[in-house]
Amino acid sequence: MTIAQLLLMYNNTVNPPIVNAEGVSKAITWFNIVEVFALEHPEEVPNGNTVIFACEESARNADIHATNYDSVNNDLVHVHAMLYAITQQTQS
Repeated sequence: MTIAQLLLMYNNTVNPPIVNAEGVSKAITWFNIVEVFALEHPEEVPNGNTVIFACEESARNADIHATNYDSVNNDLVHVHAMLYAITQQTQS
């Protein structure tokens, strides 16, 4: 897996914005996958500790029974932006 594949998974599998419990479940799964990637590939994720912490907090705080999905969507955008920023740094 690569950061580019994580970003594709975000677009194709998670498919924000989250609007239901199924979406929250997919978001939690994506957060966990990103966290494991950051743990296993520290050389590819220069801000790895920040990504790991954000993923842990986001997955822990995602409420599958919620009726307001704003916080999950905000967390998704935040983690996605961190990964996207890494791809931009490595292209220079």
